[in-house]
Amino acid sequence: DPHVWTVTTDGQLVGMVYERLQEIEGWHKHAIAGTDAAVKSIASIPKPGDELSDLWMIVERTVDGSTVQYVEYMSEIYEDVEAPIAGVSDRFYAKFLDSCITYDGFYAANITLGALTGAGVTVTASAAVFSSGDVGSRIKVGSSYATVTGYTNATTITVTVTANFASLTHAAGTWSMQSNSFSGLDHLEGETVGVVADGYVTDDEVVASGAISIDNFASVVHVGLRYEGRIKLLLPEFPNLGTIQGREMSTSRIHLYLTDSYGLKEKNVKTGDIVPIKFLDLPIATNQAPELHNGLYTFHPISGYERDEQLELIHDIPMPLTINYIVYDLDVNA
Repeated sequence: DPHVWTVTTDGQLVGMVYERLQEIEGWHKHAIAGTDAAVKSIASIPKPGDELSDLWMIVERTVDGSTVQYVEYMSEIYEDVEAPIAGVSDRFYAKFLDSCITYDGFYAANITLGALTGAGVTVTASAAVFSSGDVGSRIKVGSSYATVTGYTNATTITVTVTANFASLTHAAGTWSMQSNSFSGLDHLEGETVGVVADGYVTDDEVVASGAISIDNFASVVHVGLRYEGRIKLLLPEFPNLGTIQGREMSTSRIHLYLTDSYGLKEKNVKTGDIVPIKFLDLPIATNQAPELHNGLYTFHPISGYERDEQLELIHDIPMPLTINYIVYDLDVNA
């Protein structure tokens, strides 16, 4: 990726897009989530078996009243995300949270059930994937699922079937171990965290004793600190008209070309209020991953005749967003 990454003396992470062939040099600031967050050091480290490099950071924050430093890295962009097991949706593995950890309930093993329904059913795995902590979780295949009631060893557990299964054997990638309780969050003790479960956004939770619980069971869950992305365009110019700076102008329509995007808001140029762009910010508190938007979308911004008509877009939910280009229709007073 043609980026140069830098850290300022006050701990801000700043990047520069550099495209020599297109003569593009563009700076962008990345706000790191957390109280008193500051980036102390960075390094670009080649990713094993890949042409890309990862950006690694030492990030300092105040957590639970103490100053802490964590080693973190920037996850890949959404188009490069791949599920580790064939047959599993790549969407589950998209991460848009800081200081994030992931629960992954898809295992590289086949399972065999002792019965399609009933209690005390034995489930045997082809590899050592089970643990005693799985009791209370549930095995899910499509719309069928069973609650884990007993642990025998790493390859054998006992379940109670709630929704009957259609077959006794299931290959890796077709089943998962779902949970609604997640530990290992001691590094975010006392913090309000964002949660993405199976590609949808749940309610924020507060970490207590290194753990959280969510309302629904899920197979792949990301937990971390939420951050906000903002795009503020420069004031436009028209090469054949001379400068239009200082003139009153009004934006009548905005055209966005999006790839795999969800959730977007705009800032009211008059009041400063942040308001949703309706067709790009549908309700997200659900147990179904929302459809991502692709293609050209046009909306009418909140606008009037102003001398400072700068478009500002806000993305504040942990979901994918890629804006390929922005075109707007502008009326300028002579």
